[in-house]
Amino acid sequence: MTQNRTVVTFFYFHLNASLYECYIISLYTSGICNVNDFTEFYTLVYNEQISLWRTTHEKCKTQIT
Repeated sequence: MTQNRTVVTFFYFHLNASLYECYIISLYTSGICNVNDFTEFYTLVYNEQISLWRTTHEKCKTQIT
């Protein structure tokens, strides 16, 4: 279930870049996905955008903690 949601979520992020941070923060806060789910899928499907993912992830970690 987590895996499916991760896939759908990332396609949504890709199409709605301006909402990226809000959704990823929401997912981390609710504990639906963990960093490994995101990293593995994102590296596989959007490898050319991995730097964007890392930047956003760092921002989100800061806001959550």
